[in-house]
Amino acid sequence: MELFTKQIADKVTDKNFAQNKIKNNLDILKSKEVISDEMIELLKHVYYTKLYTVISDKISHKRNDIPIRDGEFILTLIESYISYLIKKVIE
Repeated sequence: MELFTKQIADKVTDKNFAQNKIKNNLDILKSKEVISDEMIELLKHVYYTKLYTVISDKISHKRNDIPIRDGEFILTLIESYISYLIKKVIE
């Protein structure tokens, strides 16, 4: 999600942004009217409170176990986000 968001931000601005700055990259997409405030809030919540806490490989990050169905739902949200941006920006 970080890399994809960075690449879309790069594409819509013709600049090169940092991959590890997902909040900034989401704000860039908002400023270019690619996504809305509501989408940003949902994505930040999913990324920081769900996805990141489950898949992070850094020892210092708090890890959370979630039920498999919840994980599948989170991945479906991320897939929908990626699909939406592909249709809006790339196609």
